[in-house]
Amino acid sequence: MYNQKRREFFRNVTLIVPAFAVMPSSLFSKNVRSGLRTGTIGTGTWGRQYLSAALTLKDLTITAICDSDETSEREGLQLFKGSNSPLVFDSWQDLLASDQVDVVIIATPAHTYYAIAKAAMLAPSYYCRVM
Repeated sequence: MYNQKRREFFRNVTLIVPAFAVMPSSLFSKNVRSGLRTGTIGTGTWGRQYLSAALTLKDLTITAICDSDETSEREGLQLFKGSNSPLVFDSWQDLLASDQVDVVIIATPAHTYYAIAKAAMLAPSYYCRVM
């Protein structure tokens, strides 16, 4: 059996596991046919990769983005040329409070995951599933 070192394990996890962090109970309703309304927290290098992939999926509709860095936010918005622009939030707290989001992708630095994921899980309108 192969034993991974801790560093290798975390590297593999960050490469393999997409940052879907929160799914509301409405995910399991009949209204999902129109596509999951997805919000992305973090539009840096990894966030833009997740956004690019999500924009190709017909079951997801990117409805909101959030980043504390205006340059990253602008670069994330450039991915929406030819499609509907998402709502832009200045804080992840406002994005989580939005009724326009069903699923949240967290693509922020690792030291911020806990606070964001915890807040999302404690939000009353969300059903949580950490992947």
